[in-house]
Amino acid sequence: MKIALINSLYKPYKRGGAEVVFKNIVNELKKNNHEVFVITLSNKKEKKQPVISQMDDIKIYRFYPKNIFSFVDINEQPFYKRLIWHIIDSFNWHSYRQIKKILKKEKPDLVISHNIKGLGYLTLRAIRKLKIKNIHTLHDVQLVVPSGLMMIGQENINIINRIHALICKHLIASPEVIVSPSKWLLDFYRRYGFFKKSKETILANPIILDQKDFTKKFKGKEVNYLFLG
Repeated sequence: MKIALINSLYKPYKRGGAEVVFKNIVNELKKNNHEVFVITLSNKKEKKQPVISQMDDIKIYRFYPKNIFSFVDINEQPFYKRLIWHIIDSFNWHSYRQIKKILKKEKPDLVISHNIKGLGYLTLRAIRKLKIKNIHTLHDVQLVVPSGLMMIGQENINIINRIHALICKHLIASPEVIVSPSKWLLDFYRRYGFFKKSKETILANPIILDQKDFTKKFKGKEVNYLFLG
């Protein structure tokens, strides 16, 4: 099967666990003899058109979505600039056209999308327009809270977040399948009316460990283990 995988950040860019999970899924699909390619962003302004590269024998399409700054640098920007950036990101027609162009060229059987902030919330609309099957994977609350972060005891959503959620709900609509790493996250999005027509499944994030990273020889007869979870 030919599979397109979409995530805002892909190595060498990385912000957290979502990028690790995405990389693991790309690698495992490749190992299982699927034909895979990645669509992701570039941090270089001169690359406004998709540029193809190879990494670990995987084809990668990178481009710079037109905006006032790169998603890679968002944490360094003041609030007012981030607000403007988010508005452009929600309706980024440049990014929409580039992603649609790539998908029309490659003709994948399936698109597995992950975090799309930075590539623009019109990404899933481009997939729908071409009538390609889409599995969308959730990682955090960014479709309601733009930062993707929510603190315990601060779950109340302000008016800006509610407007953002309404926009995202309209643009993203209902992909064929929604994958959530936890019941809590899926229930969170259900409360705000997301994915009403999607098939929903809970699938914990995969963890891939190299045995040499946790193999240890003990000299004594007694070994103590601590589990946190």
